[in-house]
Amino acid sequence: MRNSRKTECGAIRTLSGLEVRAAPFALKRAALRLFHSAGGLSAVRFRYRHGLRILMYHRFPGGESALEKQLARQCIHLKENYRVLSMREASKLLVNRDPFPLNAVVLTVDDGHRDFYTGAYPVFQRYGLPVTVYVTTDYLDGRCWLWFDLIDFLFEHTKQALPGMEDAEACKQAALRMTHEDRIKLIEQLPGLLKVDLPDFLPEEWAPVTWDEVREMASHGIEFGAHTRTHPILSKLAGPNDVLDEIEGSKHRVEEELNTEVLHFCYPNGSRADFAGVIEQVRQAGFRTAVTSEPGVNRLDTSPYELKRIGAEPGLDPQYFERRVAGVRVV
Repeated sequence: MRNSRKTECGAIRTLSGLEVRAAPFALKRAALRLFHSAGGLSAVRFRYRHGLRILMYHRFPGGESALEKQLARQCIHLKENYRVLSMREASKLLVNRDPFPLNAVVLTVDDGHRDFYTGAYPVFQRYGLPVTVYVTTDYLDGRCWLWFDLIDFLFEHTKQALPGMEDAEACKQAALRMTHEDRIKLIEQLPGLLKVDLPDFLPEEWAPVTWDEVREMASHGIEFGAHTRTHPILSKLAGPNDVLDEIEGSKHRVEEELNTEVLHFCYPNGSRADFAGVIEQVRQAGFRTAVTSEPGVNRLDTSPYELKRIGAEPGLDPQYFERRVAGVRVV
């Protein structure tokens, strides 16, 4: 009987513990509902109405119908509540220090995966929203994988384990901490270490957009910028010549394919440490703007070569997406 009471008391304590742990989550959800119902979203949007928001997308995975539904909802929200500008329009305002339209936003996509063309591009076109896509040119030319994609692919197809790199995310984080030379060596050795044979051609999930598709989209208003040749961490390259090769090389390659001037650049990885010391090279290469992954809303006095962005992916919870675009916890 005494044991039975201990068990019963233990169950009560366990249940009580679960209730205590669940309480903060329930309170948070209640607070968020209150925030939306009380007009909090409009208040935050009003607070940053004079700023420039730049959304940062990467991938557009999932089934076509699910992606279309998710992205369409975001497009409707943006059209109803914001003035969506092209990066070209925004850059002119930045350079001239002219005021932004109220609640201005720019849409950007990094890297150049083909799922933008197959999934997102038709949706953005349907809603008439301009987008700037930053492409990694050696990736589009079939000369390389994006190194982080390669890591994901290898860990998806291996049964091996590496000390200190138990999964793809741990491996990518370790690679980011390495010197450029050590990261290149790791990427070269990784297929052998994980005992995975690479396919002759990139699988569709990891495939880049083709240059023909780039030209097609450019003819329908999609703007293209440069994202280096191979997606290195620029601040970790050996010297200024290597930096310029990545920056100018990607610019010239996109210009060669599109026969038009390329004005916009995107720093790989994009944290402040990743582009430290290379801003002047970007400016000298002839770019008008450069975007980072540093979070925030831009002001008129923000440097055109250190533009902040707000992470946005199509699968985000709709209300979370709305809060982020407005500026909640990104400034």
